[in-house]
Amino acid sequence: MKRGERHPIFALLDAGVPVAICCDNSTVSRTDQLRESELVAREVGLETVERIHREAAAYTFIRPEAALDPSHGD
Repeated sequence: MKRGERHPIFALLDAGVPVAICCDNSTVSRTDQLRESELVAREVGLETVERIHREAAAYTFIRPEAALDPSHGD
């Protein structure tokens, strides 16, 4: 994507495709979840970002009951 081009997330949102706002490796990309969410919110609004985060939970591969439980260290 070239600087100034519209990010593909907008086409996905317009088409009703579920999306998530993520940052995989904050040490390499020099960003974090909050910064990425703020950038998206500037374009689509805070309410849309809140909805994206709420709806993304339905698509996670993380088992909430074991996510931070050290006894499930497998």
